[in-house]
This record gives sequence, structure tokens and C-alpha cells, in this order.
Amino acid sequence: MQEQACLLPMRGRDLVIAFDLPQMWNAVMQTTINSMAPYLQENAEKLQSEDGLNVAELEEATIIFKKNFRYFLAKKIEKICKIVISHGRYRYDRLKIVLIRDCSRKYNWRSLLIDSQEGLEEETPYKRVRNTRKRRFSTRNGVLEINVPPLLTMINDIIDSFNKPDLIEFQSHSKTDLFRLQVQNEQIKLTDGKIIEIGAEADDIIAIMCQHINRDKAYLVAISNDMDFCQLLDRFAHFQLYNIKGTHQRLTYNSRLVPHLIALKGKRSSGLKSLLKPDDINKIKVDIERGSIKRVSDLETRLRQLIRNPNTCYTSSLFEDLEYSLRCISFQEINHAVKSVIVHRLQRTTGLI
Repeated sequence: MQEQACLLPMRGRDLVIAFDLPQMWNAVMQTTINSMAPYLQENAEKLQSEDGLNVAELEEATIIFKKNFRYFLAKKIEKICKIVISHGRYRYDRLKIVLIRDCSRKYNWRSLLIDSQEGLEEETPYKRVRNTRKRRFSTRNGVLEINVPPLLTMINDIIDSFNKPDLIEFQSHSKTDLFRLQVQNEQIKLTDGKIIEIGAEADDIIAIMCQHINRDKAYLVAISNDMDFCQLLDRFAHFQLYNIKGTHQRLTYNSRLVPHLIALKGKRSSGLKSLLKPDDINKIKVDIERGSIKRVSDLETRLRQLIRNPNTCYTSSLFEDLEYSLRCISFQEINHAVKSVIVHRLQRTTGLI
């Protein structure tokens, strides 16, 4: 993925900038902790718990923490919006800022549904999505381990009081709208009769938005570090991607291999295990960057070589595992019930699509 000038002049259209909030979480958290580091260390004894420093232990600390986080989140959104508008040279009638957050979940719903469809009854141990409240932050005074409030709790408290005037540079712009989206959990019945609750992640919502935003009326820009979005760059001409630093991402020949690299490396947030050893993944990444692996067929040839190598532990099941992981991260595999819930939520959000 490389930076490229994006010249998409827009007349009489909407510009929709969708923020993947969980992706911005760590960056804004780090800035917040840096600003609070002296205070936290001064009150370390009051905040001490079994899990390190617990911000929730002190009401004053919680208030300061949320206030700072809310401020830095607003400034981050403001800064990225300016970069996107300036870099893309957009001329729009209305700017729509959409803040999208995940639902809490214990398992990756794609893997559960795929296994259900294939009649697999035994659960593999890596499907559970691990979440922790404990975070490590580097500060000028050393590393702090802080037990922070859960992501959903923080986002709920902050976004509920997050109004358009917080975006200082846009408050005088009468044609700027701010939307907040979260798609609640949906009960799904598996083939074995088991009922589970699955929730939509921010990237699922953005993927469905791509399908339902008319390219003649609006362009959609996603702000995320999630490289899964490369799939959407390849499918939708009206979709653009920027990372949370404001760097424009474009589709290159090797970008189409990004989903395969993600599947091979594994993705903890999706509950997927790594399929290759780190050294083998790094060698493949280097060959992709150098151009010796350009197509999916080239990658498959390299995997066959690894399987045939007597010094490795890989078997032919590697291809089956790769296909499975690709399905688990594919936006085209979004369950129809989840998709219906997302579409309904988008349609009843007045003025969004």
C-alpha cells in the first residue's frame, strides 16, 4: 500500500467519512495516557490494584481520563477530516462524519457459522476472541500498566456526549452531519439448533455501506488501519481508504495478496490462528515487495514448495486452512441475517444513505 494523490472532484455529492473507532482506540489512548502520565504516577498509590494502575479506582482520575480522551478523539477526527478533504480535493455539498464501533463478542461469528454450515461439531481452541482491559503504555517516565474501562463502556460514555460543536473547525459549517453507529447483537440459529448472538464489527458495517451508498450521490472514505479493506478497494470505485495517520492507501498488484497474508499470519481479533511460522511469513512478504510473488498462483506455488520441503512441518491441509481463514475475513461471507440487520440500521438512520 502506497500513498497516491487522490483527485476525485465532487460536485453536488455527499462526502461520507467513516471512522473505524476501535482502530483509533490505541492511538487516542496513547495520547491520553501521555497527557496524564504525571498525574497517574503522582497518584499511583491510590490507583494501585492487582492489575496495575486502575483508573476506575479514583473518580477524579476517571473524569480526567474521559475528558482528555474525548478531547483527543475529537481533535483526531478533525485532523483526519481536514487531510482527507485537502488531499482528495473534494468539492462536496454535505460532509457526513460517521463514527462506527464494534459490538462486544466472545467468538468470531464467521468461523462459528462456517463450521456450522460444514457440519463441524468440535470447536477449535483458537476461535475465542481474547479481550483484556489491561494495557501497557510507554511514557516519558517509563512504562505504565493501566487497567482501563472496557472499550464499549468508554465509547458509550464518550460518544453519547460527543456533539458536532466538538469538531471545532466544522461547527460553523452548516452542512456537516455527525452520525454514531453500532449494530446490536443478533440471535442466529445454527444447523445443530444452537442459538448464538453475533454482533457486527465496524468493518462489516463499512462493507455494507459500500454496497448501499450510490456512487452517483456520494463517495465513501474509510479511516482504518485494517488491511481487510483492500477487498473493498478492488470492488468499489467510489471507496477510498486512509489509515489513522491520514495516509491515503491505494490498490497495487500486491494489495490483492493482503487478505492471503492476513490469513496466513492469523488475526487475533477474528480468532484465527497463524498458519505459517514467522520466518516463512516474513520471507513471503519480502518476495511480494520485491515482485517475485505477484499473483495468487505465485503464492500457491510458494506454499507447495514449503509443503514439499522435508525440513518443514506443513502438510497439504495448509491450503484447506488458508481457504477457511480467507472465508472468515471475507466481507462477501457476511451472514445474511447480520447483513439485514446492518441494512435496516443504515436505512433508519435518517440522512445517512
